[in-house]
Amino acid sequence: MRPLSHAVTHGVSHAVVRAAAVFTLAAGLTVPAAHAAPAADITGISTFDDGRLNVVLSAHALWVKVDVLASDLPGAQVLASTDDLTWNSTGSVYGWATAEAPALPEGTALGDYPVAVTYRLPGGTVQRRQDAGTYSYKLRTGVERAAFDRASLDYDHRTAVLTGRATTYDPRTGERTPARAGTKVEIRYTLNGNGHYTPVRTTVATDADGAFSLTATPVAPMTGVGAVVVQPAADTDPDEALSVDALGIERTRYRITAKLGAKRVHAGDSVRVTGRAERLTADGWKPFAGETAVSSSDAPDHNSTTVRGLMGSGRTAADGTFGYGAKAGRTTDVHTFLRPSAFLQEAPSALGSVAVPQRFKFTGVKISIDAYGKLRATGKFAAPYCENEKIVLQASTNGRDGWAELKKGTTQYDGNGSGCAFTLETGGFVSSYYRVSHAETDRFLGGTSAPVRVGRTATRFASFKVSNTRPAQDASFTASGSLQRHLDGKWKAYGGAKVTLVFKPRSQNQWYWVAKGRTGSGGKYSLKGRGYEDGDWVVVLEPDAKHFYAESKKVYVNVR
Repeated sequence: MRPLSHAVTHGVSHAVVRAAAVFTLAAGLTVPAAHAAPAADITGISTFDDGRLNVVLSAHALWVKVDVLASDLPGAQVLASTDDLTWNSTGSVYGWATAEAPALPEGTALGDYPVAVTYRLPGGTVQRRQDAGTYSYKLRTGVERAAFDRASLDYDHRTAVLTGRATTYDPRTGERTPARAGTKVEIRYTLNGNGHYTPVRTTVATDADGAFSLTATPVAPMTGVGAVVVQPAADTDPDEALSVDALGIERTRYRITAKLGAKRVHAGDSVRVTGRAERLTADGWKPFAGETAVSSSDAPDHNSTTVRGLMGSGRTAADGTFGYGAKAGRTTDVHTFLRPSAFLQEAPSALGSVAVPQRFKFTGVKISIDAYGKLRATGKFAAPYCENEKIVLQASTNGRDGWAELKKGTTQYDGNGSGCAFTLETGGFVSSYYRVSHAETDRFLGGTSAPVRVGRTATRFASFKVSNTRPAQDASFTASGSLQRHLDGKWKAYGGAKVTLVFKPRSQNQWYWVAKGRTGSGGKYSLKGRGYEDGDWVVVLEPDAKHFYAESKKVYVNVR
């Protein structure tokens, strides 16, 4: 259906064309006085492929009438008129459709003619919309039929021919005849196979009988197939696209065996792969000749014709056998299978493995400990194919020997091909040497990061007391005490530190800060509290980058 306003509507297939009947001419038709219609009531006027008009208007309308006008000038002649409209809602098609195509007076030129709509909604007056849209009084050319000569393709039959016929509806006669020779028909489809969706557009032309054809040799099933007339003449509107049955592919079943000539090779060397492929035929399993066998470090992805991690490949001989070298650049599984194709069924690959220990480096290693004793090590395992490698965070008192395991972890691929990131977190010591270590495996040699000494100064509250643990409601009290830090093997006064008095009501689990301050040169502090309600009071240290966090004991205050 050809949209004639901002609203998007869709028409019905020309297969339901009905013979057009002459509408009742407007002369002599009496209707109630009409008022200018709100623009929002009517959201579109369209012409179906069979020439009927469709008005997008509320389904609750009590009365709808359309007038086809000779022009958009005031007082223009009414060429055809009817109020025989029926509400229709099928899928995305909805609106008030005329029972038949408007038949304009004999001799009326083809073209677009203004349509005026008179209607009444529940509770409203009769409204008239003069600029609602236009009626497409034109030839309507569309594809009447189209089909492939095969229901599907297979490994041995990869070509199909699509044939069809285009016809033209003439609103002056109500008949359909073969489309003009040279009418352009666009065949639209999607190559839908192996996980790739490729839209394709191909244009063919009709002959004198309106017939057309297209020879297709697709590399994947053709889905979403449709045929539609394009680039019509000025006096012609195209019909909606005709949907065509999809062209599928019946896949051939195969099986494969393979073995590796070695289990371990040096970096850059090749391992010999030999095997045999067979296909299932009507006579049973037969040698599969002329196909490409591939070996890959990745498992086969039957949703893609691209083989990831390709190590080597070769053609199968007449007896289905193959042999070739597969270059091993790292420790990996070796999957051997036929190169994926839309004509082959998914099949298990022949699986082996080869070990090639590789060198690597730890780069960008950063190890730190926060104020709460949480040790964190980050960095990169610089090597290809390094995801999920096991690493260990270790600690030593002197940075030379006695390394103890603190935390195990694995590397994660960072997405840019330059290596694998890692993050290890655990509890740390006040002061110690740390490093990240990797033990040798079939994939990588062993290695460690440079030892790093990391630590903070320990702190503690030597004392904490509240001047009055039974204050009156809202009465103030003093929270005081002293703070120390561990320096040169001794606990010493910690002056100039930021401390905060916090409070947790008995009825809650939430802590609230009440007062902030600093310790004096002797590590002493004094902060003011208030008897809000019963609850616990604590003083905490706001640590800097060099000190550990500390908090005092809890003191319970019972408000009178």
